[in-house]
Amino acid sequence: MKSFGNNRKKEYLIVCLISFVIATIAGIMAMFNLPGSLEYMAKDNLYQHPDAIPSNIKIIAIDEETLAELGPYTDWNRGYFADLFEILNEDPENAPLVIGVDVVFSGTNNDEADERLVDVCSRYDNIVLASSITFDSYLYQEGDTYYSAQYVSGEGKPYDALA
Repeated sequence: MKSFGNNRKKEYLIVCLISFVIATIAGIMAMFNLPGSLEYMAKDNLYQHPDAIPSNIKIIAIDEETLAELGPYTDWNRGYFADLFEILNEDPENAPLVIGVDVVFSGTNNDEADERLVDVCSRYDNIVLASSITFDSYLYQEGDTYYSAQYVSGEGKPYDALA
């Protein structure tokens, strides 16, 4: 009978040890956001391969090398974008049907380059510029019930001449 009690103690210690190890691993993973990193890796593997994008769609991305060379894209001379749009539209037979730009050109930063971007965008009808909406929320109470409501608190759109 005494050995039966020892076995239960051993089982209890093993369960406690396994629980401690699992909790420690989970804590470390949470501390370094490993679940998020694993999720991003899975998404990258799922979506970032040549078969995921139809062949008639081309994506021109701002990569880390370009950011290292030119700095943050918000500081770039907008003439770079104007040049790109002209190059893409150079041959009317092969020009893209749509050029979607995922950069919000809010505010002006260089009058000459900004005017050039306006000129280029006005010459072509296939350029679609980005805008953004900022949402905010507030909490209110009706009786004993609390509700959360969202509303549009701001917008980002191209500077006036470009819009």
